[in-house]
Amino acid sequence: MQDDSHPMVQLFYGRVFEPPCEPYRIGHPGQMVKLDESLIAKRKNNVGRMLEQRWVFEGVCPATGQGLLTHISKTAATLLPFMIRHVEPGSIIHTDGLPSYNNIDTLPVNPPLQHLVVD
Repeated sequence: MQDDSHPMVQLFYGRVFEPPCEPYRIGHPGQMVKLDESLIAKRKNNVGRMLEQRWVFEGVCPATGQGLLTHISKTAATLLPFMIRHVEPGSIIHTDGLPSYNNIDTLPVNPPLQHLVVD
């Protein structure tokens, strides 16, 4: 197993976790956008060396095939502003039941985002 100082690991993290450029947006009014967060670098069965936990936030618009992936905190203070910048107003957002997503309907975008919780 390689450590994080290896050049290939740095290249991987530099490309995958680099936030999308500012004008990049997914979705369109009336189209579904699936948003989710995932934990990577978790130890299996609590065995092995301690790894830094990294949360990634991913989104995809199935109708257009557009997607985004970035390293981000999973708090409402970071997720909601990220959605304002990277999800087109009027999109229908599908998320899990994470409490950080509770105020999507109240975000200051026009037309407003619709929020549906999927189990």
